[in-house]
Amino acid sequence: KTDEPQEGIYVIRVLNADAEQIVGVLSALFGGGGIGGGGLGTAQRVQRTSGIGSGFGTGGGGSTFGQGQTRQTISRQGIGRTASIVASTDNVRVTADPATNSVIIIGSRRDYEEIKDVIDELDIRRKQVFVEAAILEVSLEKLRSFGTNLSIGFTVNDSALGFGGTILPGVPSLLGVAANPDVAASLLGSLSGLFLGVVGEEVDVDGSGPIPPIPSFTALFQALTSITDVTVLSTPSIITTDNEPAEIIVADVIPFPTGSTIGDGGVTVQTIEREPVGIRLTITPQISEGDYLNLNILTEVSALRDTPVAGLNTAEFGIATTTRTADSSVVVKNGQTIVIGGLVQDRESVITSRVPILGSIPILGNLFKFKQRQSQKINLLILITPRIIENEVDMQRILEERQRRNMLLQERGFNREEPN
Repeated sequence: KTDEPQEGIYVIRVLNADAEQIVGVLSALFGGGGIGGGGLGTAQRVQRTSGIGSGFGTGGGGSTFGQGQTRQTISRQGIGRTASIVASTDNVRVTADPATNSVIIIGSRRDYEEIKDVIDELDIRRKQVFVEAAILEVSLEKLRSFGTNLSIGFTVNDSALGFGGTILPGVPSLLGVAANPDVAASLLGSLSGLFLGVVGEEVDVDGSGPIPPIPSFTALFQALTSITDVTVLSTPSIITTDNEPAEIIVADVIPFPTGSTIGDGGVTVQTIEREPVGIRLTITPQISEGDYLNLNILTEVSALRDTPVAGLNTAEFGIATTTRTADSSVVVKNGQTIVIGGLVQDRESVITSRVPILGSIPILGNLFKFKQRQSQKINLLILITPRIIENEVDMQRILEERQRRNMLLQERGFNREEPN
């Protein structure tokens, strides 16, 4: 008769994985039918223990994973000053020691060998993923302005100077052009867009006296349309392990009031809570066959509102914010760049200034008004490039590539001191 295997305590040092996570997998395995035939019992309980325990169970010979009536215990317990997961049946007990990243098995030799085979399959070095991101803000700001400025000057009985006109915001006046050529050069050089102007001959009452001459008439028409372009907000990068989430936050920490209390002497104390307002990017990569990656991407963009909410006391309830969120799952090849867009914010404003009565005349009233329409469409684009890192050679290649990129930026004039 073959001797029955003896119970013992076995320690397996986990080299690449996390011992607590492995014990968690084994605990689910104990409750899911076992390794051998027959299956384990389904009755289970969760308890807290203060030590490894002294009861080893009373199972018979052979492997205890596929026979006999069993129970399952999953608990969090202390080994030293750290906590670990415990998985057990009536005949075997498995726990983890986080301090040494080891799995401790109490059971027969055959139990140990079967559990060790499972641990060897789980204890592998996982690949890493280097994620580069570029956060761009495409501001399609269209500014259209149209306006006319008029002025007239005349003498009355050769002893008095009369003048009048329209001076509206947005369109400069030409009154000082005739008296000072330097002013004319400066004024005309500052104009933008399409402008047409007319300046009449000077009207001077007292020759070269204290009253400067003014043009007999002036007219300036100006029309302007402008469009802005792309702004790079941030270019963060991060490394994460396969199937582990990585988070990038580019934000300002803003205080928000959460309440108030009345202290000693009736003094009201405001309590605040600080929260990030900006861009939060969470990426979970999963490496698949053929150097492809499954990316779960969660993008959240928050910003402060330009105008407060009507009827809301900002000092009491805090600043209002807006949030734009995009949650997507994509498949991308190693080193390929994907673009996430569509996080659009629209703003539009119209400013009209006009001369009373005259500015209301159809068609002719355009000579006595200034109108500006501003449309702003902000589109946030996020470019993401994942790269698989299998070994130190891949890491070194990425490092050298980034060094070459930084040197190229320096050669183009970035971070260079200005000449004296």
